[in-house]
Amino acid sequence: MVFWGKGKVIQILEETGQSQVLKVQYSDGEGVAIHYLEFFPALQIGDQIWVNRTATFLQLGTGGYDYVLSILNHNENGVVKQTNGHIMKLRYTPLQFSVLSCEEQGSEYHHIFTKPRMLQGLPVMIGELHSMLPIVVTILRQLEKKVKKD
Repeated sequence: MVFWGKGKVIQILEETGQSQVLKVQYSDGEGVAIHYLEFFPALQIGDQIWVNRTATFLQLGTGGYDYVLSILNHNENGVVKQTNGHIMKLRYTPLQFSVLSCEEQGSEYHHIFTKPRMLQGLPVMIGELHSMLPIVVTILRQLEKKVKKD
């Protein structure tokens, strides 16, 4: 079950480089919503928004926050920050988006994953996907056979 709501921004309570906390007027009263700037530009007082209100309706542990899904009175395509990432978050949902994961070649951290690593003298294997596990198990079994022969 999902509770959606149309609202109007009536106050900006807090703003960081990544998000805004907004006071929102709904048809049934006021609420507080979080707006992530990763997806849409900053909101202004008077903007009409579409909000996911499910957690507050169900009184879940979100701190009483709703979440902004879209800006209704802007003609925006919703792409604020484009990444070259290929990892999908919230995949198979209407809200899926891509991120640049640390092990991808375009990441500033990729070099960390290209070097052999040890953890207290033990080798560490890093697999980007859970489907790599059968390959790792096969390699370990081959290495085990080799060690037993020696």
